[in-house]
Amino acid sequence: SADRRAEQVRRLLATKSAAGAGLRFASDWLALDDIDTATRDPKHFPAWNEGLRADIKSEAVRMIEDVLFMRRQPMTALLTTTRTSATPALAGLYDLPSRGAGWQSYELGGNKARKGLLTTAAVLMRSGGSDAAMVSRALFVFRDVMCLDIGGPPAGTNTADPPTLAGGSKRDVAEYRVAHPVCGGCHSQFEPLAFAFEPYDGIGAHRRVDEKGHATRSDGFIPDPERPEAYEDAAGYAEKLARRPEVVRCFVKKPLQWAIGRALEEIDACTIEDLERALAK
Repeated sequence: SADRRAEQVRRLLATKSAAGAGLRFASDWLALDDIDTATRDPKHFPAWNEGLRADIKSEAVRMIEDVLFMRRQPMTALLTTTRTSATPALAGLYDLPSRGAGWQSYELGGNKARKGLLTTAAVLMRSGGSDAAMVSRALFVFRDVMCLDIGGPPAGTNTADPPTLAGGSKRDVAEYRVAHPVCGGCHSQFEPLAFAFEPYDGIGAHRRVDEKGHATRSDGFIPDPERPEAYEDAAGYAEKLARRPEVVRCFVKKPLQWAIGRALEEIDACTIEDLERALAK
C-alpha cells in the first residue's frame, strides 16, 4: 500500500547510508571537492592556510547534515538556516566571537551578512574564485540554485571592463553590464543575482570596504520580467530566493537527476510535478 511504502521510505531515509548518499549529492552539487585544490595568494588573503581550507569545507558539510538529516527540513532551508558551526579560525573569518577550541555551534538569527549556504565561505569560494567574480557568482545561483541557463557571449565579444570604470567597484562594473544596450540583453537576466555578494572576498570574508577603497553594497533585486524582488541585504536575499518557484522546482530536479544518474528529460516532468506537490504538503 502507499502507506506501507511511505513507512519504508522514511525508515530508509533515517539510515546512515541515506545520509551518506545525501552528503555525496550535496558535495557534487556544490563542487565542494574543488576547495581541496583551491589556491589563494597569502599576500592578499593572510588568513588563508590549510587548516582554514579544511574548516571551510567542513562547515558546509556540517550545515547540510544539520538541516537535512538532523532536523529533516526541506532543501530550501539550506538557503535560510541561521545555524552553523565554526572553529576559532572560521569564526575569525566570519567576525564571530571565538567560543573555544574545536567546532562550536552558532545561532546567527540577527546576522545580516551570514544566512544559509550561499553566505558560507565554501560556496562563496567555489562560485566566485579568488577575484570574487560577480558574473561567476551570479551564474552559480542562476544555474545551480534556480536551474536556469543562458549561453555564453558570442565569439569575438570584448568582455574587458570599460576604461572609464578601471577604478570602479565590482558593483559599478556589474551595473554597467546589466544596463548596457548589448551586454544587458543577457546580463540583466542573471547578474543582479550576485549583487548581495559584493562585500565577500575570495575566501568569503565580509568587507565593508573593497580593495579599491569603495564601500561595498549588499542591496539589490532578484531579476524577473514580471515581478522583480528587491532586498536590502544578504539575509533578505536568501529568504526571498528560497521562496521563488524556480528554486523550489530546482531543488526537486537537482537531487532527482543525481539519483537517477542521467540528464532529466521531458518524460520526467510528471515525476517532478508529483515531487513538488508532495514537498508542498
